[in-house]
Amino acid sequence: MNKKFVILGVVLVVIICVLCAGVYTLTSPNTSPSLDAVTVIDATGAEVTVPYPVNRIVCLSAVETVYALGAGDKIVAITGMLTTDIKEVLPSHILDLPIVGDTDSAPNIEKIIELSPDLILASERLSDENRKMFENAGIAVIEDSSTGNRRNQYITNLGLILNAEQRAADILSYEAYYWNLVTERVANLPRNEKPLVYFEWYTEWFSTGPDGSYAKLIEAAGGINLGENATVTNPQLNAELIIEQSPDIVIRMLDYTSGETLDAFQKLHNQVLSRPGLSNLKAVKNNQVYVIKSTLLVDRDLVGLLYFAKWFGPDLFVDMDPEAVHAEMVEKYFGTTISGVYVYP
Repeated sequence: MNKKFVILGVVLVVIICVLCAGVYTLTSPNTSPSLDAVTVIDATGAEVTVPYPVNRIVCLSAVETVYALGAGDKIVAITGMLTTDIKEVLPSHILDLPIVGDTDSAPNIEKIIELSPDLILASERLSDENRKMFENAGIAVIEDSSTGNRRNQYITNLGLILNAEQRAADILSYEAYYWNLVTERVANLPRNEKPLVYFEWYTEWFSTGPDGSYAKLIEAAGGINLGENATVTNPQLNAELIIEQSPDIVIRMLDYTSGETLDAFQKLHNQVLSRPGLSNLKAVKNNQVYVIKSTLLVDRDLVGLLYFAKWFGPDLFVDMDPEAVHAEMVEKYFGTTISGVYVYP
């Protein structure tokens, strides 16, 4: 009789241990206490519970990030809003997937729901109304960004959701190496040794102010943002202010819709130089007016940071080759090579 009780007790202990192991295998600060779901917090502050493992994803955004994490086979639809640079690194089987909207902010609701995805990845441009419609259909929605301050957390969250935590950690470790290298080298520069930088978006005098993502790149690379005292994140400046401040360096962003050939870069560069009154700027006199493609300021902003650092402090970064790092990164993330023009001159 005692032996029977002992055996029964052992069996019960084993069963309890197995059940506990099953419940807590995926438990972490970002997961729900079950094997079939993971919970993360997106850029809007919403707690999103995602089926685990995810098998069907509609990428209104972040298609290149999902592919870089090794989960391209889980993507079932994309938007038509893909830049040439993104198209060049993605395989044809992804580019041939159903298009469910021209942009991430105008999705085809019916078509997406018909695809029965487990998850929709979107930017914060998705309207609350559209998000609610998807959620009412039982589809998890994450609004986030793989750029700026959200990049590390978003890649970490996607690594967890896609069962690609090691891949996500490898990517973030690779990027952290270069970010740390740059910030450590410029950390002790006194303000009077930092260049004053005027950055311009896709139209004249539209710049970056406090907390702007481009301002943070400028500051991290050892520069002073000319718009640092603006009262808004994206200020509209004017010619008088730029002429008065006479920045050491001028950087103009080229959006892919304005052309991507060398001629497009040269044309934009010449347009900046030909503006009335700018010929006397320090940047113009010292040949430090640059045009940079938007790709290097968004999903590949690590490369943008390296170009900024090289332009701001050439003596500090003699050993830095941003183009080589860009090529290495694209090979590492996408298994392919880069082509085309990204900066000028």
